Amino acid sequence: MDYIAREFPHLSDSESIEINRFIVHKCSPFYFSEFLRTTSCNVSDAEELFKFDERLRSVLIQYLLRFEIQIKNDFVQAVEKTTESTSFWNDSSFYLPNFLVPRFAGGKSDFDYVKSKVEESLSNLNMSSLGASDYAAFYAISFGTFIRVFKEISPVYKRDFIASYTRYLPVHDFQTMHSYLLCVRAIRNRCAHGNHLVSINLVNQLNQYSLIKQANRVANPTISCSEFELTLLFVFHNLFCFRELIRDLHNVLLRYEEIYTKYAGKQSINPTICAKLFHSTTRG
Repeated sequence: MDYIAREFPHLSDSESIEINRFIVHKCSPFYFSEFLRTTSCNVSDAEELFKFDERLRSVLIQYLLRFEIQIKNDFVQAVEKTTESTSFWNDSSFYLPNFLVPRFAGGKSDFDYVKSKVEESLSNLNMSSLGASDYAAFYAISFGTFIRVFKEISPVYKRDFIASYTRYLPVHDFQTMHSYLLCVRAIRNRCAHGNHLVSINLVNQLNQYSLIKQANRVANPTISCSEFELTLLFVFHNLFCFRELIRDLHNVLLRYEEIYTKYAGKQSINPTICAKLFHSTTRG
């Protein structure tokens, strides 16, 4: 017995055949089961939700990768200016004291661990870490390592950078910035690894970063958004090409309006905020 038939025994033989025909070379039965549960086993709706989810990921990942490149570059520019160093990434004097405390075998600290991750990333690209500039280091590292470095650099060196990236929020502090970066990473990794976006589980995942606080909402109180949308807002407002992103996302939502409206209470994205963003930015 295959996975779909075992998990959804009430499906008819014709429905099971249709599902197996649809998912071949697209996804696993386990992956598709999320859409069946969301739609209460309405097969045609589950297939449409799958298509919506797939298109949404393909649009978002290209802009999230642009955002990743841009924010790393902006961080290097801002911190090099405040540290007056072109290789702050491997200079322990610019990091928080607790980051330098030996905690691992051989007297290694968190700083030593992150430094080794940067060196490994450079080596994987056939680049030497000896004398490597900040631009080379941040070009090579993963987004997760970037967030770790951002977290542990002393506040005085990243204050201007944080103020710039949280400029549209009522709160311009480190915790807000760090929480948004964690949320961006969660969505980026879901897109990159082929995980569901149209899922209530995404909301639960983002909630763990304690971003749902009225004080940290966007400046316009009339816009009510989910955590997913708040994270997109953060990306929107900090991308040079954010109008393109909103336009492309808006087009996807229009294409699948009927299906996401039908299951609005069971998904992480609400089309209203995207429509408002689209119209407000295109008017400008």
